[in-house]
Amino acid sequence: GFEIDKFNPKAVDFHWEKLLNRVMDTVNKNEQKLKLLNIDSYESCYSNWTEELPKEFAKRTGYDLVPWIPCLSGRVVQSLEMSERFLWDYRRVCADLMIENFYEQFSKHCKEHNIQLVIEPYGIGPFDSFEAASTADIPAGEFWAKRPFAWHVWSSKLASSSAHVYGKKYVAAESYTATNNDASFINHPYSMKSKGDYFFTQGVNRFTFHTWAHQPWNESVKPGMTMGPHGIQMNRNNTWVPKSRAYFDYLARSQYLLQEGDFVADLLYVYSENAPNAPEWREMMDPIPPKGYDYDVAGYKVLQQLKVENGLIVTPAGMSYKILVLPYEKFQTSIWENQKLESFPKNPNNIVRWRPETLKEIQRLADAGATIVAPKPVFSPSLTNYPNADTEVKKIANLLWDNETIQKPEHLSQVLKSMHLPPDFEAQQKDINYIHRNIKGSDFYFVANPLLEQREITCSFRVEGKLPELWNPENGEITTANNWKKLEDGRTEVTLNMTPSGAVFVVFINETDKTGMSQPKQEYNELLQLNNSWTVTFDPKWGLKEPVAFETLIPWNQHNTEEIKYYSGSAGYKTTFNIKSKKEKLYLDLGKVEVMAHVKINGKDLGLLWKPPYRIEITDAVTKGKNTLEIEVTNLWPNRLIGDEQYSISATRKEQFEKEFPQWLLDGKSQPDSIKRKTYVAFRHYKKEDQLLPSGLIGPVKILSSPK
Repeated sequence: GFEIDKFNPKAVDFHWEKLLNRVMDTVNKNEQKLKLLNIDSYESCYSNWTEELPKEFAKRTGYDLVPWIPCLSGRVVQSLEMSERFLWDYRRVCADLMIENFYEQFSKHCKEHNIQLVIEPYGIGPFDSFEAASTADIPAGEFWAKRPFAWHVWSSKLASSSAHVYGKKYVAAESYTATNNDASFINHPYSMKSKGDYFFTQGVNRFTFHTWAHQPWNESVKPGMTMGPHGIQMNRNNTWVPKSRAYFDYLARSQYLLQEGDFVADLLYVYSENAPNAPEWREMMDPIPPKGYDYDVAGYKVLQQLKVENGLIVTPAGMSYKILVLPYEKFQTSIWENQKLESFPKNPNNIVRWRPETLKEIQRLADAGATIVAPKPVFSPSLTNYPNADTEVKKIANLLWDNETIQKPEHLSQVLKSMHLPPDFEAQQKDINYIHRNIKGSDFYFVANPLLEQREITCSFRVEGKLPELWNPENGEITTANNWKKLEDGRTEVTLNMTPSGAVFVVFINETDKTGMSQPKQEYNELLQLNNSWTVTFDPKWGLKEPVAFETLIPWNQHNTEEIKYYSGSAGYKTTFNIKSKKEKLYLDLGKVEVMAHVKINGKDLGLLWKPPYRIEITDAVTKGKNTLEIEVTNLWPNRLIGDEQYSISATRKEQFEKEFPQWLLDGKSQPDSIKRKTYVAFRHYKKEDQLLPSGLIGPVKILSSPK
């Protein structure tokens, strides 16, 4: 925002002196060290002036700003064309000043103090997002828990592309941001997984959760502190967070592999010199990257750093691409508004503009043998060296485009075909997402099913003569694919049995002479259904004091007893069953669970089930005869919060925000017994009439068998 003049490096120095140096002094007194700073997305209006701007403008453009100042108020000077050229220069200078004097200056201070700099390089500021991203140690994107915005996608693609182009290992994302109660305590690992997996395929490999609110009060005070209505309440007081080791193991395995090696992409999209500047969502790009051909996006300044080796376009960090794509220009609009596709119209005349010095870099790459797809420019966008610059642009453009050294964007698919380059990844089913990394010469494809349903999918990979392995990040299991074949064009086709919101790494390491493998799909037979009575034990602080019998499995929210109906937390189910034979593999299938279950059989811990299918092998845990089954089920906070709204609240709690904390809370005590409400939360998230969530073990619970 406007906390400092971001066009002035002295302002950044002042900011460090008055704020960040004091923060570091405080941290150092506690014998700790500040390791990381984050510059959030830019969320104020456009800056457009600084004291030194006239001097900087003249130095960078070669002409005086003053005669053209009326253009800044919407007036025309000389002609509309000349005024537009001036405004183009003006915006470009502002963007460059902000990069050099804010982002680069901030980065300089961080390096001096050995602090890593995370930047969310986007927003409604007057800057070039590509250049802002390049100054970060860890570029970051953003996505929200519930609301799908186009800029969520391109912000993550922007961050990951910058990391790939400039050789950064980590790509962060402000993950599962939320507001207006669209995610208050209703998200859990399974509900979040599909969206997280999608952003893994956009190059993100380090989640930064929004948000983990600190909990300063007595340990019995729950849910406690929240960041108002914002965030998914990822903190230790959320019911499922203490049970979430399996989910975090999944993230750890996935992120570890996605941080290793090199991203594999065929296309590098380099955007125009316009400012402000940011990439578009894939479906808004022109030309659209064809399915199965991944890509990176970059700003025009990267052209100066590219070289051509054996026909490949190579960055200084060693990332290589087969085709350089310069897309058609689009009209720039606010990323916070006009989210719909029709709000980003194509340039109606397909007029493309490059300055001569930038066009010469494109010519250099073309002369070196790079395959380039780009629209033909017609003039310079700038007033600098007008009209001679236009003449130079036309001369170079005629030389490169008229003899088809550079192909038009609409010919991208034909260019790929002429290069005999099949898709890197294809799936016969829709909506399958992927990302490809090369780790020490081996190919790792992360493949994700975004749907909440079991699916058998058939994928083909641009890999020849290697045995496909399946690395399951949910449990760490590595197996050889049992259904695959070599295609006529040399690629490898693999059939995957994907669970709801499932994901797997398809890995090619070892060479093979085999041309395929085919094994029948694993079948399950129902051995018995556990219809007998269950003993259910609730936490006495939050529910019934004594165990209760469930003759049939019903959701807690449908129970007649209020302490069960409104219960939130964990409860233990216990029953017994008999096994007559162990000739086959045996599995426990819990049916429907809301939202996670920890399983023990005969005292043996079989781990946590946090997503469908809630099924686990129990062969080694069961014995012939009688067996004891224990299941700890955890639900979410809303039911208890809604239940507490049935009781009157104190005068200070008539509004959503707490106006004054009660004295017992400030004294570090537990909630007094005289208060009927079991919970305390600093923000009112629910009303008494809100709908309860399905909760508990719903089943049906079955024992299944499968041939060994």
